[in-house]
Formats: sequence, structure tokens, C-alpha cells
Amino acid sequence: MDPDRHAGGAEPAPGREGHAGVGAKGWIVYPAALTTAAGIGTLTLGMIFFARETHGATPTAIGFLASTWSLGYILGCQVLRPVAEGLLPRYSILAASLSMSLAAGLMLRAASLPLVFVCYGFYGTAASFFWPPLMGWLSTGFEGPRLNRAMGTFNICWSAGAIAGPLIAGVLARLDPHYPVAFSAVVFAVTALYTLAAIVVLRGLDAEDGSHRAMHRAGHGQTVKDSGGTSMRFPAWVGLFAAYAVLGLVLNVFPLAAGDHLGLGKPAVGFLLLVRALATTLALVVLGRTVFWHFRLSQLVIGLGIFALALVFLPHAHHPAAIAAVLAVLGALLAHSYANSLFHGVSGSRRRAYRMALHESLLSAGLVVGGACGGVLYQAMGYATVCRTAAGVLAAAAVAALVVGRFLQGPSPAAAAASGRGPGL
Repeated sequence: MDPDRHAGGAEPAPGREGHAGVGAKGWIVYPAALTTAAGIGTLTLGMIFFARETHGATPTAIGFLASTWSLGYILGCQVLRPVAEGLLPRYSILAASLSMSLAAGLMLRAASLPLVFVCYGFYGTAASFFWPPLMGWLSTGFEGPRLNRAMGTFNICWSAGAIAGPLIAGVLARLDPHYPVAFSAVVFAVTALYTLAAIVVLRGLDAEDGSHRAMHRAGHGQTVKDSGGTSMRFPAWVGLFAAYAVLGLVLNVFPLAAGDHLGLGKPAVGFLLLVRALATTLALVVLGRTVFWHFRLSQLVIGLGIFALALVFLPHAHHPAAIAAVLAVLGALLAHSYANSLFHGVSGSRRRAYRMALHESLLSAGLVVGGACGGVLYQAMGYATVCRTAAGVLAAAAVAALVVGRFLQGPSPAAAAASGRGPGL
């Protein structure tokens, strides 16, 4: 498929394909995804131990702390989006990496928990300058299977870093709760230095700016309604919000419950979350290399239903092997919801960066709701109630996605044709 017909993009010149055939930008996008995901994964788990052991944070406070990150991210994606769109993506990635490193460093110096909240919110806002511009840049010029492959390669790099993050956090936090935060600050700084070096060295980046600017001009001023795409994005967005609300409910509670009730140490908690991340990665690899799920409402609804059932079993798993098995299922189904939103959100769209920002905002809104409610529920009613509540959220989302998908009557013909599949359930 010729991407010029769809997004104004240009094929990479022979010999300049870069990583995975996406051009010179691949030398920035994929390594930055790997290192940044490792830093974020380390800080996400490490912050729970840091806030609890250094500042005496309660489970409720830890839940609200996670929500503060997500609120900062939403602020950046929506309110500061014109600033991010005004920058070339490589400079946005550079600014985000530097700012995230600064925020992590400031957390180490924070003298009180309220200051940690401020720094963590700033960290979330800084992160919003990384992912949406990066993915909008990466997807420019691609549709259908080529778009799926480019995103699949990105997801592999991102997930590889996400796999390592929790294990690193568990090992470092056992030595000192400050170490995961310090490690993340260093990783973000290394990402910034690498990006700066790549900007200086890679000559092909200037040649690719034209297609990115053309995509931005083509979509500028359009609304979500007239910016193109498939109607499958709407039920996919329902699933994304619910899946990440559940992630916020469970992810911030599980490390606490594992130590308080299951007697698991920090390295064991890190390893179990690594299993979840590994399952997410493997699922993203499969989804990135297949097309059977494109524009199919039934696979989305079934995935959300299985997700809900797995959460019913989670509080009944006490042996580490059983917990790992359930977390692996949860990780794979989280990837399923994520990939549906990512692919159907940008497929056929003329406003890729905006759609990426919307995807991230919905994801983060779910984390805000889940993070805030998870800590409160755990402190007041216990771990089992958190899991049952999460299962109920996903069951309701499955019904809502089915209703929305049926009402909207499937994908647009253009998007379905681009994928080589017709509309259907």
C-alpha cells in the first residue's frame, strides 16, 4: 500500500529504512521507547515503596499519588497539546526526557509527602510530551498492515523496558527505597543524551520532517468527528478506559497486599509484576503480527469478559505460581484492550498525534479513577473487594462496548479496506 495516498507520507529512500523500515526516526523512537519504559516501570513500583517507607504514606495516599501522575499526564495531553504539536517530535522527546529526569531527581530531595505529590504531577505532565508526539511521528505515512507492524515493533521495545522495570524496582527497593527513584532519574537522563546525539548525527531526520508537517497541516482544525477513521474506535476506547481503571485499582494495591497478607518480599513482588509485563509483551507481539482482530467487535467484548473472570480468581490465588498465572492472563488481556484502542484509534485518521493524545488521556483517566478508588477500597474493605469491584467494572464495560459497537454499525469502509478486512462482528 502506498502511504502517499493516505497520509501524505513518503517512502524511505533505499538504504535509509532505519529500524523496522520506518526511516531514520526509528533510531530515536525504538531505543527511546525501551529506556523510557524501563524508567517508568521502575518508578511506578518504586514510588509505592518510596512513599510508604520514606514519607509514611497510607494506601489511600499512595492511590491518590498515582492519580496525581495521571492527572498531570491528562493536563499535558489536552491543555498543553498545542505546545507539543508545535514542536518537531524529536525535540518533544528530548524535552520530555530531560524534564522527567529532573522531576525524579526533585522527588529524592522532597522534604515532605505534599512535595512528592507536586513533583509526581510534574513528572506526569512531562511524560505527556513523550508518548503522543512519538507515536504520531512513528505512524505518519502508514496504514493497515504496515501501521500494525510499525506499532507492533514499538510495543515490543516499550514492553521489553516495562518487563525489566518492576524487577529492577523490587531489587533496588530492597536495598534502599530511594534507589528506584534515583535509577529512573539516571535512565531518563541517558535517554535525553542519546536523543540529543541522534538528532546531531542522523541526517535523514530533516528529510522526514516534510511528511510529518504535511500530516499535521492536513488534520489541523478538524474535529474528532471529521478527522477520519473507523467507528470501532469508540467501543475500543470504552475498553481502554475500563482496563486501565482496573489497572489503577489493582496495580497500586497488589504490592501492598502481597506484603501485608501474602508475606511476599519486594523482589518477589517485582518478579510477579515482571510476569504480568512479559505476558503483556508477548500478547502485543502476537497482536502486532496478526490482523484477525481488526474491526471485529466480538473479540473486544470477549476479551473484556475474560478479563473480568480472571479478576474474580485473583484474590483466591495464594501460591506465587498461581498468582503469576492469573497476572499473566491479566497482562495479556490488558495488551488486548490497549492494542484495540491504539490500532482502531489511529487507523484512517488524519490527526494521528491528536488521536494518540486522546488514547493516552482515556488511559490516564482510567488510572486516575482506579488509583484513587483502589487505595480507599483496600484500606476500608480489603483486597478481595478491590478485585471484585474491578471485575464488575470490566463486565459493565463489555456490555457498554457491545451496545456502542452495535449502535455505530462497525467500521468505516475506507478503514476496513485499508486493513484488507471488511466490517463484521
